[in-house]
Amino acid sequence: MQMFSQQARVTTGTGQLPQTACAPMRGGETDQRLDIHGLYLILRRRAPLIAVITFVVVAIAIAYLMNAVRLYSSSAQILIDPRQKVVVGSQVRAGGLGFDKAMIASQVSIISSDTVLRRVVKKLHLASDPEFIGKPGLRDRVKLFLGLGKSGGGKSGNLEDRALEVLYKKLSVKRANMTYVIEVTVSSEVPEKAARLAQAVADAYLADQSDAKIETTRQTSQLLAERLDELRNRVRDVETQIEKFKVKHNIVAAEGKLVNEQQLNRLNDQLINARSATAQSLARYNKIKSFLRSGVDLDSAYEAVNSPLIARLRTQYAEIARRQSNMKASLGAAHPSLISVNAQLRQTKKLIREELSRIAKTAQNEYEIALARENSILKSLEKSEARASLSNEARIKLRELQREATARRAIFESFLVRARETKEQENLQTPDARIISAAAIPISPSHPRKKLILIMSFIAGLGLGIVVALSVDLFSRKNTVARQERIAEPLARQDLAVNMPYRTFAAEMGPDPASDRAPQTVSSQNVPIPGPIAYIPHLERRNAAGFPLEGGKTGSFTLHDFAIALDDPGYLPPSAFSVAVHTLFKTLQNSTGERHGRKILLCAPGAGEGVSTLSACLSMAATLSDNRALLVDSDMSRPELSNRMAAHSRLSVADVLSGYAAMEQIVVRDEQTGIELLPLVPPRGYETGFAARNLLHQRMSELARKYPMVFIDGGSVAENAGLHDLVDHVDDVLMVVREGVHNRAGIAHALNTLGVGVDKFRGIVSIMGAQYMSRAG
Repeated sequence: MQMFSQQARVTTGTGQLPQTACAPMRGGETDQRLDIHGLYLILRRRAPLIAVITFVVVAIAIAYLMNAVRLYSSSAQILIDPRQKVVVGSQVRAGGLGFDKAMIASQVSIISSDTVLRRVVKKLHLASDPEFIGKPGLRDRVKLFLGLGKSGGGKSGNLEDRALEVLYKKLSVKRANMTYVIEVTVSSEVPEKAARLAQAVADAYLADQSDAKIETTRQTSQLLAERLDELRNRVRDVETQIEKFKVKHNIVAAEGKLVNEQQLNRLNDQLINARSATAQSLARYNKIKSFLRSGVDLDSAYEAVNSPLIARLRTQYAEIARRQSNMKASLGAAHPSLISVNAQLRQTKKLIREELSRIAKTAQNEYEIALARENSILKSLEKSEARASLSNEARIKLRELQREATARRAIFESFLVRARETKEQENLQTPDARIISAAAIPISPSHPRKKLILIMSFIAGLGLGIVVALSVDLFSRKNTVARQERIAEPLARQDLAVNMPYRTFAAEMGPDPASDRAPQTVSSQNVPIPGPIAYIPHLERRNAAGFPLEGGKTGSFTLHDFAIALDDPGYLPPSAFSVAVHTLFKTLQNSTGERHGRKILLCAPGAGEGVSTLSACLSMAATLSDNRALLVDSDMSRPELSNRMAAHSRLSVADVLSGYAAMEQIVVRDEQTGIELLPLVPPRGYETGFAARNLLHQRMSELARKYPMVFIDGGSVAENAGLHDLVDHVDDVLMVVREGVHNRAGIAHALNTLGVGVDKFRGIVSIMGAQYMSRAG
């Protein structure tokens, strides 16, 4: 697996990059990351070590499984019914369990209590079972000696207590999820015994619940009986006080009411009736008197008195009056018959008046009698009220005693009913739980869990092997970094050490014949870049044709692939390659400050060091950071960038030297990667002397002022003859060194050949490829 440093190491020097460009790692250690393909390489390389460790761990697990005692587990399920069972009236015992979770948890503790388990020990005779009373080991004897055994009253090591303790260890009681179901599980070396034990524990719990209810009911009955005797005496005492109080204050009651109160009610009714009769008699008498005084006609008098005699006289009077009227029409006033009729008429009216006078006298007598009766009743009522007012205080006290007696009587009757119901309920108790799933005989052992142990041992062994493999590789990596620091230290220059995938362009590759680019706009999407593998995780997922799986095979990466690796949002966190390139670019960018047109020359001691790849990636990093950067290909011996990006360009440096085109006209821009390339190499067969190269370098410097940064691919110091002339026109020089290829003497020789001054040399970029990592690991 490739491990890349995410920061550049900056050492001290004069005229070098600022220390704030990239801070050193804490404690002087290099932060290291692992990419996916590099991890695969380490695991593949360390596969024998991982396999051995995994085999050892699995072998230990198999040995344990072969010697472990097999245990079988059987479970019974108990439902705690929250509904209250009312058998006889209102139960005196505690109500149903309801929905209280704490109550369910309490039942779990009750099932595993000594009271319930001791029933099982006695029922199944576990005190004589060798599985439960086997000879205690050293650990058990030490625990008993120190008093660390399972707590319980009077457990001194006898057989029953030991069997109880072993049963407790083999028992597991838990609530099934968030339901009212409790699962009771017991383990044993014999499957049938495990089922018997689980069923016995469930039955013992139900029996314990029933016994507890019966005992509670019996105790309640005794308490109610004692309370009833006390209440009975209290009711008798208050009733005796009431009777004595009545006799003392001469209070007589009939039909549940006091006699004085009944007499007052009757007198009030009689007084009301007497007053009504008196008023009626007075009204009749006054009306008759008014008739006698005013001489009202007979019809009105009849309607007032309603007397039969007056009715007959009225009829007679009417007949005589009719005859008188007929006679007056035919006879004279002096006629004897008319005179006789007139006399009869006067006699009849006289009789009527006499009758009215007699009736008025009678009405007067009736009025006087009614008035006398009313006065008599009123006097009797006043006397009764006077007597009643004298005993008001006594009646208040009597009512207080009666209310006290009523309350005590009600409480006594309620307790009496409850006592009788509780007495009948003693033999009707049912538990609040029931077995919903009986214990079955297990088929396979529950301990040890072979499949789980084997799988976990395999995973543990594999994980341990991977950790050991990574540790060994990390240790080798630290040794490699130490060697890198020893190479750079004697140079007394600033050292930018960036671990990134090693990449070169093959000089022998010609232009892409399938390319159909415009003269000044090229695309690197399908341009092959063969060479040692550059393991970029995103490109591995693409599975391009001919893509290698390990170093040393032929790959087919493009510039666009590198651009994706530098700016792929799928990398979270970013790949070590991207971090290394961006770190180097930020360091160089911070060193330029506000200055534009800073020209940075990248070169290597020999060919195939990855200078072209690093120059292109730095230019891509600038573009991704919204900064313009000019990439210059000045490698006369291996113009790989020009061959890839400017192979179909109509203009070249020959046109610039001839005055046909300006320098900026030959700049080629790749639309996919954003790289702007200045191919500063002449076409094949075009020879340039010192003057021509100097002119090109001057024109390049003038064009560089339009860009914040310029990255110049100088190629190999040993092969590029014009590189020495270019040094005078650049601002900074970086030496690119492939890790493990050059020693200190080789690097120093390249710097001396190049003739770089202290004021321009900025340091060494150390590139570590997958091939070297494989060797170093």
